[in-house]
Parts: sequence; structure tokens; C-alpha cells
Amino acid sequence: MRNFGANSTHWLSRATFEPKAGYGRRKQLVLPLLLIVAAMLTVSVRSGYVHLPFMTPSRLMEAEQANTGLIKEIEHTRTELAVERATRAELQRQADDLSGQVNRLTQQLEFLSSRGARNRSSTMKSPEE
Repeated sequence: MRNFGANSTHWLSRATFEPKAGYGRRKQLVLPLLLIVAAMLTVSVRSGYVHLPFMTPSRLMEAEQANTGLIKEIEHTRTELAVERATRAELQRQADDLSGQVNRLTQQLEFLSSRGARNRSSTMKSPEE
């Protein structure tokens, strides 16, 4: 049997005990897990499952130039549309004016026609009397 004397536990009173988190096992797993994730990401990108939004500088410049051209085209189309709307509004105003003139001339024609018919009927009756 072992002898438990004063000397055997003496080191417990002199030792400093500090609590430490047990990161030993976690640190060993981090690097392999990162490598596995990187390998899976590489395989999925190469096989077409994941489309990352990375663009090369030349493709980015091409896209910016195309975007600028499209913006200019949109502005040109908007200007043409505004001109067309203004032209259409002016034509509609002119058509309304002409329609009003037609109505007025029709009324005058009807008035003159009815007046002319009265004059003819009255002139026809006068000589017979």
C-alpha cells in the first residue's frame, strides 16, 4: 500500500491552478475542416453547382461600357417618347379645333339651307298671288 504522508500532498499546496479551456482538440480539427470546405467549394464551382459573382477586370469594363451604352439608349428613347407625346397632344388639339370648325360650319350650312328653303317657298308663293 502506498504511504500517504505529508510529503505526498505537499505539492498540491504550492502549485498554481489556473482554469484553461480545452482547445487542444478543436485546434486540431480547424485546419482539416477548412481544407475540406475549400475542396468542396472548388469542386462545386468547377462542376457548375455554384456560380460565384466573380468578374475579371476586362469583363467588368465591358459590362460597364455596355451599361453606359444602354443608359444612353434609354435616355434617347425617353426623349423620343416625350417628343411623340407632345406631337400627339398638339395633333389632338388641332383635331379638336377642326372638329369644332366642322360643327360650326355644319350649323351655318343647315341655317342657310333652311333660310334658303324659306326664301324659295316665299318667292314661289308671291308671284302666284
